Amino acid sequence: MFKYGNVTPELMEVVSLDWRRFPIEEDGFLPKDLPKSSGVYAFQGCHDSCPSFGVLYIGRAQVLADRVRDSLCERIFWKNGARYELYSDVWHATLHYAELEFKQLKRVEDALIASHAPAFNNTGTRGAMLSNIDDLRNLLVLNCGRKGALLPTVFGGYYVDELWP
Repeated sequence: MFKYGNVTPELMEVVSLDWRRFPIEEDGFLPKDLPKSSGVYAFQGCHDSCPSFGVLYIGRAQVLADRVRDSLCERIFWKNGARYELYSDVWHATLHYAELEFKQLKRVEDALIASHAPAFNNTGTRGAMLSNIDDLRNLLVLNCGRKGALLPTVFGGYYVDELWP
């Protein structure tokens, strides 16, 4: 149980993510050599809603190589004949991804979305997720490697109602 102003010992699950970076070119070049393992990913860049560089979208994938390409085409690119082109309201885009065990995907993705509130994630996602936030109570995510604009540490307990009555 968290109490503001008190120290309470808690067992924590610590997840360390080693992020890798892939620049997204405006000429429609999509990444082809992504891992076939599970993991989380983040699109970072500039958008009309956040013109300074930041996290635009966070997702999870059972197979990064498959899901990331689909997600890029849904959110960042549009198909123009045989070419893919960046939407005009997105620029300086990069893909960041980290491999992660399948059983940890949902909790880690939820913690990353809660802490970054990306513009391209559904606006209702954060509110809906916060109603079931107890699952994040004892989760600490350490973002290492080529993490870009992702926060170095994300503590799920920060979003628990008991901490902020």
